[in-house]
Amino acid sequence: MIEVMEKLNAMESEHKKDRTEIKELTSEVQSLRKEKSSLREEVSSLKQKTSTLEEENTSLKAENRLLHDDNERMKRILANDSNNSSTPPSNDQPEKAPNSFNGRKTTEKKPGAQLGHKGSSLSKADVERKIREGIYGHRIEQIGNSNRACITRYRLDLEIKPIVTEIRIYADEKGKFQVPNELKADVSYGETVKAITAFLYSEGVVANDRICTFINSLSGDAFCLSTGSVYGFCQKFAQTCTTACTAIEQGLMNSNVIYTDATSVSTNGKQTYIRNFSTTDCVLYSSSEKKDLETLEGFKILKEFTGALIHGHETALYHFGTRHGECNVHLERKHRGDASRQNRWKVIEPVMMNCCVPKWRKTVIQKAGSPKRKRRRCLNV
Repeated sequence: MIEVMEKLNAMESEHKKDRTEIKELTSEVQSLRKEKSSLREEVSSLKQKTSTLEEENTSLKAENRLLHDDNERMKRILANDSNNSSTPPSNDQPEKAPNSFNGRKTTEKKPGAQLGHKGSSLSKADVERKIREGIYGHRIEQIGNSNRACITRYRLDLEIKPIVTEIRIYADEKGKFQVPNELKADVSYGETVKAITAFLYSEGVVANDRICTFINSLSGDAFCLSTGSVYGFCQKFAQTCTTACTAIEQGLMNSNVIYTDATSVSTNGKQTYIRNFSTTDCVLYSSSEKKDLETLEGFKILKEFTGALIHGHETALYHFGTRHGECNVHLERKHRGDASRQNRWKVIEPVMMNCCVPKWRKTVIQKAGSPKRKRRRCLNV
């Protein structure tokens, strides 16, 4: 009996020990489950952060690629000048070296006239001839005693002073005064003032207010020329030139070859184009907002011209004329610009630029109309 009790006590003690161990294991399992849950949440959070970082990385890579492309494009733009692109020389950056591609070889000679160079000076005989012909006004200035022998020197100068011409208009047989249109106002400006104004505006590209300041200063502030008057003079000058422009236009259309090119200008903050049509004898300038085919069809010269057009690689111009040539200056510029960018143009020798019109451009010409059809249309106009 005692042995049985001892065995029961031993079994109960062992049972208690097992239950204690089970409790500890249960507690440890719960703790591990909590830790597992926490780790899962942490892993999920890390995955989400990783996904976000990957998206940001992809976005930054795309942005970096765009910035790199923009940087390369800006480098090319900054590297462009009148020497390797269609940029006009007036837009060349001042810090850049001047365009030296003019066919001249560099030498060690100093700037200016060289030793032994035959200079061009004013001739006394020419001055005296112009005095006799009344081209020069003449006055005498004396230095020294006038009772002794003298030698002469001439000094050419301009003397500008306001001149007022009084115009008297007498009545006709009926007692009426026939006043010309240009004299409707009591006081008006003369032809010299108008000519100087138009010259400064067109050739000098001087602003209206500066023209007023210049001419008023020349008159000793005796004039009070206004910007409105300057605008009116230039508008009248443009109307006067209409006949000359028509004659130039007709001369261009009758020529065998016309050279044409366009350059961009800013008009009231908006980009427009000035296009020239020229031969060895004359040139005509026209303005347009665009360079597309529809705009070019508005030029009478292009619509009626049946000769050869020389231009700078403008595809739309192949719809006009009957023969075409591309400007060598533009081709050389294209060659130099593309060679600097390491592409296929660099392997082309300059002599290869004098090439025939490609087949696809000949197709464009054929679609634009045959020479005979265009010639008949021109004769019917």
